[in-house]
Amino acid sequence: LLFYIFLIVNFKNLLENFIEDRFSKITEHRVKLSLNKFNLFSGTFELNKIEIENKKNFFNQNIFEAKTVIIRINSRSYFRNPVIIQKVIFSEPKIFFEIKNIVKKKKEEKIQDNLKIIEKINNKEEPKIYPKKNKDKNFIIYDLEINDSVAHIKYDGNEQNLVIPLSKMNFSNVGNSANKENKFQHYKDIMKLILNDIFLRIPDEKLRNLIKQNYKIK
Repeated sequence: LLFYIFLIVNFKNLLENFIEDRFSKITEHRVKLSLNKFNLFSGTFELNKIEIENKKNFFNQNIFEAKTVIIRINSRSYFRNPVIIQKVIFSEPKIFFEIKNIVKKKKEEKIQDNLKIIEKINNKEEPKIYPKKNKDKNFIIYDLEINDSVAHIKYDGNEQNLVIPLSKMNFSNVGNSANKENKFQHYKDIMKLILNDIFLRIPDEKLRNLIKQNYKIK
């Protein structure tokens, strides 16, 4: 009995580390989480205390937190590409968005944010094209549900985060590889929609103008 308990506990730790590693590679940020429940046969996973760490020199420790995330995967697709995820439910997620002025040489000011959105908007160079790798793993989420989400915005002139509650959100066919034939949406495009929703709810006119001027939001 002790031997089987030892195997189960160690397998849980290995699976938890594997999920953290995969999410860290996808988000390009360090990810920490706790694997509360899982059933490999049914494809059900419950993650607690999810944290995606912020980059250095920013106000908030994380760029994302969530109380729980429930994932239901088609167990037959574990070793296929793409992995089919039937449903994902985020409960009480928090998004931390920070904008700040960076003073460079010759006293020139430059806007910077922790999600690197402004860099991509102002980058006039052609995006890098990476060679396709056979080991790349794609995923498709058929149903993405986000409940009780809150945005925290930090910007110069405000010592604390501006807290903005968001509405419940539902998205269909979300993945990390857009597919025109099946009308899949890239998860980064979903992030843009969420940021646009945040912008429309900002009560601070100065902050709204700052975002409108620099982020090309109409």
